[in-house]
Amino acid sequence: MKHASLIVALVAAGCQLTGEKNRCVTQADCLDGYTCTAAGTCELPTTSCTPLTCDGHCGMIDDHCGGTLACGACPDHCTNQVQDPSETDLDCGGDCEPCGTGLHCAMTSDCLNGTCDGDTCRAGTWSTVAPMPTPRSELAAVAGTDGRISVIGGHGASGAGHVVEIYDPGADSWTTGAQMPTARGDLAAVLGSDGKIYAIGGDYASVSDPGASIVAEVYDPVMNMWQSLPSLPVGRYALAAAVDASGTLYAIGGYDGTTAHELGSVATLHPGDPSGTTRADARTTARSEHVAAPTPDGRIYALGVEGQIAGSELAALEYYQPGIAGWHTATPLPTTRKMLAAAVLGSHLYALGGNRWVGSSMSYTRVVEVYDTTTHAWSQVTSLPSGRYGHAAVALGGKIYVVGGRREAGDATTGIVEVFTP
Repeated sequence: MKHASLIVALVAAGCQLTGEKNRCVTQADCLDGYTCTAAGTCELPTTSCTPLTCDGHCGMIDDHCGGTLACGACPDHCTNQVQDPSETDLDCGGDCEPCGTGLHCAMTSDCLNGTCDGDTCRAGTWSTVAPMPTPRSELAAVAGTDGRISVIGGHGASGAGHVVEIYDPGADSWTTGAQMPTARGDLAAVLGSDGKIYAIGGDYASVSDPGASIVAEVYDPVMNMWQSLPSLPVGRYALAAAVDASGTLYAIGGYDGTTAHELGSVATLHPGDPSGTTRADARTTARSEHVAAPTPDGRIYALGVEGQIAGSELAALEYYQPGIAGWHTATPLPTTRKMLAAAVLGSHLYALGGNRWVGSSMSYTRVVEVYDTTTHAWSQVTSLPSGRYGHAAVALGGKIYVVGGRREAGDATTGIVEVFTP
């Protein structure tokens, strides 16, 4: 009788106990690490991985694809507490056992895990998946409750501002969603508590026309339909957005093209309300070209910024705790930049890529830095394969998917999708 009750409970939860695949209705029906695909099955995300070889190393080494290799006994010099010419760091790398995180390396096989990034072993690896069909930058991306990633709007070829393309990690494939009614780039988007995707702000037209910067629209992934929402109180271009545990949406900062200045104000909207509200507790630092992300402790962090002086970047990291008035400063970013992307895995906030001015030239950055919200300290993990800015990042299934933007390799708008595995 107990077995029968268990079967009834599993079927009710969306699992099929017969056949080759587990059936699902929502992402909650799948085990951690699996994705509920559009076909209604729980699948492992598809990523390519080429195992490492011993390549002259000794001992047991990680093949960086989930396995290990037995590479024989190590030479005596690997334990002499001296960095010999064949070693990349003290008693490790080269023909010795691999080095730990933070130690020197010449190639990835010199590292116990992670990647040889420059000349340092850093945590995490990058892989690629199916490219986005429409290359674009200054776009928005959101992970839905169905385990798929919706990529919305952006700048690129003609018509790119309307485009909605949806990536299914389980099938490693893209489909096209209903076009966004108002074409725009430099927007922000968030997943609401109702499972719908809210697209907020975007390009302004001129000093006398706010254009798309006051527009808010909502996309229903189930119905594949868009609906207009009340306009923002103030136009916001290159803004950030977030949603809190109560379902309140936040439109943070941005650039007001009709008054030609960065905004420190924050507008809020709760799904179903007839209009948005500008909050009294403005940001400490007016900013645009930045990103925001909520963390499990309930805080909303904002990072990366083009400041009030054109061409300047600030390292400020600020957070807002819903229910407590005002914004608060936290440990600033080690690498100052704007037009970056951010994503959260557990208690860790990742800041990925971006650009900054170096003299009179714009410089891409590959840097990926991680803020631990429990220790309030930054660290560095494996860099992006190529510098990138104007991109979006989405955390899904314990990984981070980076889509769109302009990529330093080729210096052009890209459709390449790169996946970070911690």
